[in-house]
Amino acid sequence: MLAMFANTNDPLADELFGRPTPPLERKKAAEVRVHRTAKAAVGAGLRFSSNNVERNSPERATPSVGQYLYHLNHDLRNFTRAETLNAVIGANPVEIQRVAKLAAKLKGRYLALIIDLGTAERGTIGETDMRELERARRMSEEAEAGLAALRAAIESGDLELDGVKAAE
Repeated sequence: MLAMFANTNDPLADELFGRPTPPLERKKAAEVRVHRTAKAAVGAGLRFSSNNVERNSPERATPSVGQYLYHLNHDLRNFTRAETLNAVIGANPVEIQRVAKLAAKLKGRYLALIIDLGTAERGTIGETDMRELERARRMSEEAEAGLAALRAAIESGDLELDGVKAAE
């Protein structure tokens, strides 16, 4: 993700981004750490000779928080799209309609349970009634959340539907 900000000649970047480091490069990486430590000390007001401070420091390639968050969001979108395309094989509008119908049916059952608890013929409300009501609510909310996630994935282009043109 942040490899674009790294200096390609920086042995420490190789280590950070998982690239194999030859033995001679490891020595350079250790030297870079010493130089970075020296530079940090100079910034803190301590004295070091100018020979110990690296003038072309990799810190210049360090992104700002805004740049990092922008690229993080971009990568998250790409990762989500790739994982969705790998996990969902052949979604079609009929399946989405079935999910919508299931969510509506679960919500209807939940509302019916609530109304049933308020009828005059019903006695006291017990723990089993509450557990059943809670279970129905969770199922209804989960189906609605799943449908909302499907809709968001379709709108963002993360989920492709067979037989439907992509938005232009």
